[in-house]
Amino acid sequence: MFKQLVSNTQQKFRVEYAPKQLPLAVYRELAAHLDQVESIATELIWADRQEFDYADSQIAGIEIKFMQVGSDRQYALVESILNYYGSWHLVNANVSLEQAEAHAASRVGTINP
Repeated sequence: MFKQLVSNTQQKFRVEYAPKQLPLAVYRELAAHLDQVESIATELIWADRQEFDYADSQIAGIEIKFMQVGSDRQYALVESILNYYGSWHLVNANVSLEQAEAHAASRVGTINP
């Protein structure tokens, strides 16, 4: 599904999880897992909030960059890793709202792939 959501010409994607779902430490673990996939680099996107709240995640999302055009295996590994951590969606100009909502609906209630 991840490969179907992204365009072959785009190599950088922003992924977000449900608000307040993942704390900083879990986002760091997610980044470490994704960084183990060949030709993948990640960057955490810090939340831009005016007020601090312990209940909120300090991270807004994670940016995933394919250093070269991704293979089917890479897309499958990335999707499997993302699914393990919960329900996610792409924040991306090349993904229609309908595609993102359909993907989110397919992930509801899923804990592990």
